[in-house]
This record gives sequence, C-alpha cells and structure tokens, in this order.
Amino acid sequence: MPLLDRTGFFAALAGLQVTSATAAYDDVVFHLCLLWAQVWGLPRLSHLNDQPAEEWAIPFAKRAPRRPDYDTVQGYLAAVLDQDGALDAHHPDQVRAGGLIDTAQVHTLQQFAAAGLFREPVWYLDGHTVEYYGAESIGRTRHGTKHTSVRGVVEYCLFNWAPALTVHRPADCHLNAVLPALVTQANAHLPPDRQIRVIAFDKEGYDAHLLRWCDDHDVIPITWLKATAPNRQTLAALPAAEFVDLPAPLAMGKAGQEYQVVRLAEATVPIPDHRAVRTVVLETAAGRRFGILTHALRPEEGALDNERVLTTVAVLEAMRLKQRIENYYKLCRHELAGDAIPTHQVHLLTQTEPYDWDLEQALVERARRQVVQYQADQQRYQAALAAAELAPAEYHTLHQRAARLQAQAQTRLAQRQAAVAQVTGDLTTQQHQRTYPVQRLDVRKMTLLNLYQAHAYVALKLLAEELGLAGMGPARLRRELLVFGDRVEIDPARQVLTVYARRIPRARVRWAYEQLCARLADRPATFPRAGVPYRVVFSW
Repeated sequence: MPLLDRTGFFAALAGLQVTSATAAYDDVVFHLCLLWAQVWGLPRLSHLNDQPAEEWAIPFAKRAPRRPDYDTVQGYLAAVLDQDGALDAHHPDQVRAGGLIDTAQVHTLQQFAAAGLFREPVWYLDGHTVEYYGAESIGRTRHGTKHTSVRGVVEYCLFNWAPALTVHRPADCHLNAVLPALVTQANAHLPPDRQIRVIAFDKEGYDAHLLRWCDDHDVIPITWLKATAPNRQTLAALPAAEFVDLPAPLAMGKAGQEYQVVRLAEATVPIPDHRAVRTVVLETAAGRRFGILTHALRPEEGALDNERVLTTVAVLEAMRLKQRIENYYKLCRHELAGDAIPTHQVHLLTQTEPYDWDLEQALVERARRQVVQYQADQQRYQAALAAAELAPAEYHTLHQRAARLQAQAQTRLAQRQAAVAQVTGDLTTQQHQRTYPVQRLDVRKMTLLNLYQAHAYVALKLLAEELGLAGMGPARLRRELLVFGDRVEIDPARQVLTVYARRIPRARVRWAYEQLCARLADRPATFPRAGVPYRVVFSW
C-alpha cells in the first residue's frame, strides 16, 4: 500500500465514486481488484473467478472479506461508464471531456508528476494499433467478432519513464492531429517545472503545419527527417568535409534492417511551407545518409543551461531512448494482458465535414489517369515480352507491380466517386459538405482498463527498482519473485499466519525477496479465516 500511496493510486482514482453506501464492496475494493488483475496478468476479466477469493482480499485492508466476482466487477464498470456518459449524440464512443474517466486520467498525470516519475527532459509520443486476437482472422486495422467487423483504433500514448496520457483514435487519425491536443492537455495540468518542452516522435507523424505549431507553442520536436526527394538531395549534397568520424560504429535500426553509422554532421535542411531547420546527419558505412530534424538550438547558439539548447549527442540519445515507449507497448501487450478488447459495442454515426470540391475533383481525375496509365503499362510490358525485349522474370516483376498499382488506383477512384455522391453544396456561398455514415468502436471501457494497467506498470516498475531488480518486467517478477511465498503455517492459538518462501534458486532474486519480506514485516496485515482475523507474518 505505501507503494501505491507513493504513486498516488488512491488519490488519482478518488473521483471514481459510483457505489452506494450500502453496497457490499466500495469503490476502493474495485480499484484494488482491477489493479490486482493487471499485476497478475489476467488475459480477461472473465478469468477473475479462477483466482483465490480470500487471498485476494489481503490488499483490501479489511474493506472486504473476499474479492468481488467477475459479474460484480462487470456491473461496477458498467456503472462507471453509465455515469461517465458520452461526449454527445454524435460521438458516443469517446471518453467525455471532464467526465469520470477523463478526470481520473488527468489526476493520474498529476499524481505521477508529483511523485517525480517523469524523470527525463525529453517526452515521447507514439501510436500503436490495438489488435484483436481471437479465433477470427481479422486484419491489423480492424476489430471484430463473428458478426461484427469495424475499423480499428490507434492508441496514442504520451510517455516519460511512465505513461502520462493515453487516448484512442480511429485508424484514419494521424499523429500530427493528436500531438497538439495531447501536449496542450498535459501542459495545462503539469506544474511549470514539468512542462513538455521537448518531444520526440516518428517521422510519419509530422508535417509543416505541426512544425509551425511547435514553433508557436515553444515545443521542440525531435524526429527523423522524411526521405523525400528534395531532402535526399540536400543530404547527398553535403560535402564530406562537414562530417566527422565516430570513434566506433553506431548501430541504428531494427532487427533485419540494421545500419552501422560511421560518420555524422550538423546541417540545415529547408522544410517546404516552414523554414530551414537544424538536422543531425548520419552516414552509414555504405554511404547512406539519414537526418534527425529538431528545432533545438546548437551549443554555439545559446548557453548550455538553456533548455532549448541540445548538443549533438543529446539529440542522438533522445532518438535512441525513443525505444522505451516501443518497449512499453510490447510489455503491455505480452506481460500485462494488453490489446484485449473488452467490448465490441459499435456505434453507427453520421459524420459531416467540409469538402473541398476543386481539390477532390482533381484527385478523382488523377486517380482516373493512374488507372489508364497502369493499364497501358501492362499492355506495354506484354508487347515487350512478345518481342523478346523482356525476360520472363523481368516481365513478371513489372507486370505484378503495375497490376497492384492499378488495383489501388481503382479502389481510390471508386472511393472518391462514392464520396462525391455524398456531397451537398450551397450555391450562394460555394461551400460544400460531405455527410456519410461511419462505424466507431466504443473505447471507453478500454480506456478505463488501460488506466489500471498504467498504474500496475508503474507500481511493478518501482517495486523492481526498490528491490534492486531494475529492468525486470512484470512476467519475470511473477515468475522469479512473487510466486515463492506459497507455504503457509497457521497458529490458531496466537492467531498468526506465517508465510514462508520456497527456495529461490537465484541469489539476486533471493536477496530481493528477503528485502521485500523485511519491509512487509513492519507493515501490519490481517487475513480473515473462518471469521477470525489472523495477523500475517512474513518469514525467510
């Protein structure tokens, strides 16, 4: 419990009060039960009834003699969603701003900040497509069951050693639309000394509009330079004299696509519709060049104690540590039962948005020309094959590419022509709007359960640090530490329940377990048995 007090678990969820005074379980019991389910990695809440009822009541601190059943927990979650309400009739799938869930998220952010959990000067933002896993074979960007299949959602997380804010958006939403709203919301509730001033994200998430927003709001972006033709030409034109050799090769990339960086340089790259920005250029042993874009000042442009000044090494380190948020997503999915969709409730909505008639007509005509072009390419390749100008292998490669691109262009053409039929316009103002039906997956319950998941992640991470096991994930903590206290001796005369550990094979984990028992020995705990409260004692 002191660990949860330190992270502000009870204070953050204090606003989630939906139970009555006469209920068998109060809100704190449900909060602890849902947290405990995440700590032990239950794949589904329906597995809750497979867990011991009385043993799970120990963390409840005499609030309940046993844990609530699955149906009771489901009723509690339904009550939270009912009182939280929907944003409005047009967006019933989203978390309501200022509602119970949104308030709990904001309070969690504030409690984590007060506990000093946001330790790094650089924040990270990344998106992760929430996948459905089950008996059905459904594509990556879709959710569904046997009777329902809808477009999936993307989970965007603001991260700094611990998850700060998380939102779920439709799969067609992009990071450049999410980042300003998330950063603005976080800075509105963070203390002045914890404000987000530097943020790193993937290159797919930025455009000139987002970079201008960063300039206007004094936020320093760090991201990979997009590999557009003008950017590649600018990097290739840098003279070799601008580069310095690294003392040792620097590994970059992911497994199967790893590069060895041997030289780097500082440069300035113009961004269309924005301005020229600082770029750290990396050159691999094969001569390929990459760029890291940032608005941070160079050391010669300001004092080193200026928060807007970042050295070249600091920029490289910021991008290297972006792997932490990737690791967080993987850990949540594989060790904290993440990606489990708790509900398949779908809302059919009618969406209205402005429609640029001239632009969309140009895109329709472009798609039509592409269909004709790729059809002509296929005919040209067939003629070249018949004239022996192409080998069969070359023809197969070119023909398959042209056929694939033609199919994609036909799909785009059909979608845009269907969109034209949904457009209404005002002849006087020349303003056009498109009205069309969409399906949205209800994400409120997912957001609520992910909040408990974030608290479990932070608590287990701090526990591992305090026991000298920093870096040990939840699954390994369960396997090597938390499962060894299973032999219990009961003394009815003294009303004492003594917990002994089995022999722990690894010396480091055994020492950590002894430290944990020593801490627990100083904290009174009781366990009810046959109506008699027993004092719990840990021995090693």
